[in-house]
Formats: sequence, C-alpha cells, structure tokens
Amino acid sequence: MRWIPGGAVARLLADRGLCVDMPASVFDATQGPDVLEALKACNVCPVTRECEEFVRPKKSFFDGVCGGKVWIDGVRVDVRSHVLFRQEPLSGMGE
Repeated sequence: MRWIPGGAVARLLADRGLCVDMPASVFDATQGPDVLEALKACNVCPVTRECEEFVRPKKSFFDGVCGGKVWIDGVRVDVRSHVLFRQEPLSGMGE
C-alpha cells in the first residue's frame, strides 16, 4: 500500500495492517475479484477503524476498499449489489 510517512496512525497501519504487503491495486478496485480479495483481508484486519480514519474516504472522494468497505467517489457502496461483479465501468457514478 502507499502509506504517507509519519504520524502515529500511519505507523500503526504499517505495523499491523494486513494490507501493507498486498498490491495497492487490490485496494484501488471498486468491482471484480480484487474487491473480494481486499475485503477478505479487511475482514480479519485488526486496524480497519484506524484505516478508515486515516484515509478519510468521504472527505477525499476515495475510490476503492478502505476499512472493510467499498467506496466510489467517497460514497460507501453496498457490497451485496451487482457492482462487485460488473466487468464494464459503471456509467453515471459520481456524476
């Protein structure tokens, strides 16, 4: 993952986050198998709350997986929806 150096939360995530050794592209995904891989890691990660506080997905209009949730343009996506399995880009999202 791409961590911003410094700060207690950043150090905590780098030390205890299960995603630190995984490719960042897995957590940048908003659909497909990478999302499922990211969510599996988050499901057993001890620092999901701190992760969400660090990334601040709503304020940063984050796209991807953060804190065990899927976000598109800073809006939490229902993971049970078809979004995870669509192969083509979603039109109209965030417009």
